[in-house]
Amino acid sequence: MASEADALALLNETGVMVVEDSLPQRMVLLGMLRELGVSVIEEAANGEEALQKLQALTRPPAVVLVDLEMPVMDGVELLHRMAASGYRPGVIIASSREAILLDSVETMVGELGLRLLACMPKPILRDRLYAALRAGAQSNNSLPPATGVHGAIPSPEVSPEDLAAALEAGRIVPWFQPKVDLQTAMPRGAEVLARWINEDGSITEPTRFIGVAERSGQIALLTVVMLRGALEALQRWDSRGLRLSVAVNLSPLTFSDRKLADDLIEQVAQAGIDAGRITFEVTETAMTSGTAALKTLLRLKLNGFSLAIDDFGTGFSSMEQLSKVPFSELKIDRSIVHEAHTRPARRTILESAIDMGRRLGMVTVGEGVESLEDWQLLSQLGCDLAQGYFMSRPLSFDDFVPVTTQLNRTLREKVLPVSGVR
Repeated sequence: MASEADALALLNETGVMVVEDSLPQRMVLLGMLRELGVSVIEEAANGEEALQKLQALTRPPAVVLVDLEMPVMDGVELLHRMAASGYRPGVIIASSREAILLDSVETMVGELGLRLLACMPKPILRDRLYAALRAGAQSNNSLPPATGVHGAIPSPEVSPEDLAAALEAGRIVPWFQPKVDLQTAMPRGAEVLARWINEDGSITEPTRFIGVAERSGQIALLTVVMLRGALEALQRWDSRGLRLSVAVNLSPLTFSDRKLADDLIEQVAQAGIDAGRITFEVTETAMTSGTAALKTLLRLKLNGFSLAIDDFGTGFSSMEQLSKVPFSELKIDRSIVHEAHTRPARRTILESAIDMGRRLGMVTVGEGVESLEDWQLLSQLGCDLAQGYFMSRPLSFDDFVPVTTQLNRTLREKVLPVSGVR
């Protein structure tokens, strides 16, 4: 975690922009920022002026404080225009509007790929402003990258040929994000996530090759490679007395591969691993593949595997899919879980999802847990497992055991007593 001094140092690398049409309120905010030690500050009276300044800056600020109601261009339009330009700042929203409107704006910010640091009622208090700035710097030990028209260009996708070579060379390996029991803080399993390890030790992120794998017909092979690596991990964990389960994602494009189910079933049988320790995760959009999807999932279920519906709550057909497919695990999307403790409508949906999962005999997993408050609410509502950066980022095999062991100690000492769970 970064110290408070580190937080201010990080802020001053790129600064803060205040976008507020009221001159008196803007002056108060500028004064607060200076008192807090922020020396690099930009200001604008509306969204249009803010965009013009962003275009002119060599290095745009890392944090933008946005008033929602402004003439010429309001805060909602400004946020959309910034995101469209490729700019990804941390966002602090200031408004006196009703809570339900602010909830919708917060959802929009996340969907735009921006990072919400806080949503504050006016007038903004100094301590709350500082807490938001500090949280932005301390989370992940850095502020969000300030990229845009003058910033970094997103890395291009790899070529299908390079992907094939990497798969052949064994450079794409599984990493593991822990799924933690909310009552005991013990890791119960992990989601398997693909990581491409380059010869120099750097990592090629999945966003650069998953889409290529799907379009080039290599996604089924990638799935088989991930399962093979996951089975090897289970065998090695078993030898240490650590009995875990793993979850492997299935792309909707794999359902057209008639041999995939056979390949997956055969791999697990040859490894001597109980199929019940393997969960295949599918999003509800995967079910648009119709009978091909249903056939594959039913065959996997009949052979003892568990099935999870991923990103539950992000679409309109989740309920229908739950009635069609014998899912054993319900993964509730981050958009419902994160900050539900401050948003009544989101909390109601979360509570309903957990209750429904329980009534259907499903294991419930809260995704996107990023704070103690997220953890506490899931625990109070009776959710089974939690997954997210509050516990751990995805880990290499070598890091998984030491990190999760320390994680368990930390959660038991500091989190479970606060949650009222022993």
